[in-house]
Amino acid sequence: MQTVLAANCGIEAVESGKWKVERGSRVCVCGDGCFLKWEGCSVEKFSMSIKRFEEIKAWQLARDLTIAVYKLEFKTSYGYDLGLKDQIQRASVSIMSNIAEGFERGSDREFVKFLYIAKGSCGELRSLLHIAHDLLYISVEKHRELIFACEEVSKVIYGLIKYLMRKEGL
Repeated sequence: MQTVLAANCGIEAVESGKWKVERGSRVCVCGDGCFLKWEGCSVEKFSMSIKRFEEIKAWQLARDLTIAVYKLEFKTSYGYDLGLKDQIQRASVSIMSNIAEGFERGSDREFVKFLYIAKGSCGELRSLLHIAHDLLYISVEKHRELIFACEEVSKVIYGLIKYLMRKEGL
């Protein structure tokens, strides 16, 4: 069993079989035993066991981001910029793939290494999205939406890294 953190803001609780979190608090389930907390909430410990990478919140968010990226249409004056579109897609797939591969390695040290690679791919994706926006290939709204999603995935990955490093004394 892994130890997980959840925010307790003294408001009505919501529980599931794997975790408990207080309603009204701003909490992000990071997966594999990590919750990010905001707004000065106190911390409580709960038990949770992650058996498959598909249960990790960071992977789930990265998957959603990848689907959104694959749905993008790159409109240019001459058709499509397939090179940039391909690079953007590969960067998004890299995020979720590195989370999965690191988890499957079976050690926290290896997992952290792959989480850093996934976080780097988040930065690469943001950079590529800025280029796509600058070239007017994607709308302002879509750019904002995807940049925000990238930043959220990156924060969740970093929270998981911090948790694993603290847990293992890395």
